[in-house]
Amino acid sequence: MFKKHFLHHFILDFSSKGLTEGCYAMAMHDEIAAEIKTGRIPKRFKLADLMRNPADAYAATFTIGRNTYKKTTITTGLNNLRKGPDGEKGNHVIKGQTPRYRKYSDGSFSLLNYTTVIDSVVPDETGDSLAGEKPRVKKKKKAEEGTLNDNIICDAFIDYLSEKPFRLYLGNGSWYPKKKPVVGWVNRLNAYAWPLKNNIPAASRMWSTTSNKLNNFTTRISKIISNYNNSQSYTREQAALEIYNDIRKWGNPRGSDRTGIVILDAIHTIHAGIVANIRDLELDSTLTKLYAFTKPNDYVIYDSRVAYAIVSIAEDIYRRDKVNEFQSLFPELGHMAGAAQSGTRPRGLRSQWPNAYKNWDAQIQANRLCKCIRDRLNKRKIDEKSDWRLRDVEAVLFMEGY
Repeated sequence: MFKKHFLHHFILDFSSKGLTEGCYAMAMHDEIAAEIKTGRIPKRFKLADLMRNPADAYAATFTIGRNTYKKTTITTGLNNLRKGPDGEKGNHVIKGQTPRYRKYSDGSFSLLNYTTVIDSVVPDETGDSLAGEKPRVKKKKKAEEGTLNDNIICDAFIDYLSEKPFRLYLGNGSWYPKKKPVVGWVNRLNAYAWPLKNNIPAASRMWSTTSNKLNNFTTRISKIISNYNNSQSYTREQAALEIYNDIRKWGNPRGSDRTGIVILDAIHTIHAGIVANIRDLELDSTLTKLYAFTKPNDYVIYDSRVAYAIVSIAEDIYRRDKVNEFQSLFPELGHMAGAAQSGTRPRGLRSQWPNAYKNWDAQIQANRLCKCIRDRLNKRKIDEKSDWRLRDVEAVLFMEGY
């Protein structure tokens, strides 16, 4: 009798559970509520809103909150635990389970019996109120000693990369650097190499050579900006296209083809700095480089290697609960699903991270984190240097994420 009852309960509840969940993991409606709280999912959502973060394109699985779900699990979970439209009820609701979703005639859903609070998302005992209506706000708890903030995180990143030896295994018994690991920020920076290929002379891929090349990109873009109103449109567009293609040749030969007028508009928009307009721009692994060279003190090159370095370091520094605190401060930083990847990417991660590819919020948060690291490096005069730049920070992270 016990086995029969347990199996019946498991089957009824299965459609609202993620495939990777254990018996005591949060149900899908709890994960949706947490995502609504952070603003990643709208209060009135559609199926597509729950499938914006693919976990595995081949298995058709998607990440919601901390868990991963098959598309079929998401659709059956929504429909089995729904009320509406027009008085209809899902199969599990008919069998006596608590309804978790309200379905509307346009196919959208909202949560039932939940309300958003500051510290957590908890059931709303009033029963039928929709998510976001009549919010019950808990008082904020006093911050515990050791609570993370940007400076604490950046100092931890600096110390981690200062003390951890750096050496890459390239396969087939080959290591880089060849003789022994290097330690410290300056030594890591001097160990920068791109592209890391034996057929390319070492001198042409060292950081000193690369740094000069990147400075040249910035100088050329600055000239385009300063001459914006003093040259013919064709000349401006041609110059913009040439710099874009040179950046692509250096950093991402497989990057997308674009026209001169598109690149010129992007340069002008980034330089103007109006956030609303910036968010309308395209973003990918090549354009993040163009933007970084347009505003070298404000934009970091946030490509897949830098992205994987950040999340890997965060997981090493902040085990268990603390990584959640890091994610609450930088909720959009994550991996780069969909970007062309080689080297050690993608790598195994312990926690659930969002897809940061082509995500402007992730780019902006990466700018914030890396600028903080730069400023803390200079304030602390790490390795007796007080002139660290964003290009230096991203180069060290790039090699760590190689």
